[in-house]
Amino acid sequence: MKSFLSKINQADNLALAGKMYVFFLTLYFSNISHHYFFGFIALLIIYGIIEKEFIFKSVFWLSICLLILPGLISKLNITANHAYLTFYVAILFLLAAYFKKIKNEILYKNSKFILGIVMGFAVLQKLLSDTFMSGSSLAYMNYGGGFFTHFKRFFPQNQEIINANLNRISEQTNGLDGLQTTIEFVSPNWLIEFDATLLVWIILLVEIVFCVMLFVKNQYVRNSFFMLFMLGLISFRIETGFASLLCILLLLQAQNDKPIFKLAYIAIFGLFISMILTKLGVH
Repeated sequence: MKSFLSKINQADNLALAGKMYVFFLTLYFSNISHHYFFGFIALLIIYGIIEKEFIFKSVFWLSICLLILPGLISKLNITANHAYLTFYVAILFLLAAYFKKIKNEILYKNSKFILGIVMGFAVLQKLLSDTFMSGSSLAYMNYGGGFFTHFKRFFPQNQEIINANLNRISEQTNGLDGLQTTIEFVSPNWLIEFDATLLVWIILLVEIVFCVMLFVKNQYVRNSFFMLFMLGLISFRIETGFASLLCILLLLQAQNDKPIFKLAYIAIFGLFISMILTKLGVH
């Protein structure tokens, strides 16, 4: 175990995080790249896997950025936030590969910067959203099975309730008469009462603490919180693509910490990837 941790600790940060990113992109690129560029980016990924040193070259990461960009532009108004995050991480690796002498510093500082921006704007976006702050959007998600997705198999009665709610939504959106009516939903039972208003403030508090933790020097406190956050995220939601990218960035912010934390982020990343492969997550 010690020798394994030692190998992780001695591994080049760009190579380690870059390989994780390329592995993730292999599964994910069809969701963000324009379909005209699928073949090009697939060949680029294959070449990057075969020619191991190519991952250190800035031309590789520049090509990745240029092939992702058309897909983002073509779906500018409907592209999910984590698709943009995929592009930002590629830019980070491009800068690190180009400025090789200070690549570790670039990866460390900018990974924290991106994490802070992502969570900071997530908080701001929620504060500016009337539907989120009122709890109505969270309640709606709960009615439609947007929470505790992995636990529905242990609550078969909830699956029936969720299906009934989804049928009511479908009937309203498919019928002109239904558009003028108000739907009454039944809330799934998760052993504890689902309080959307309370959950609003819990989510905001957790995301604010996440931003604060980026400045905490104690590696045990900081990384313990981040790991609990990631496990909590995947328990509540199934956005495995977004969570995988967060793992890569969290790995980079922990490059000066104990290797056990880097191993933990790699393990959590592997869990998310397995969920993408088995269709247990929305990526």
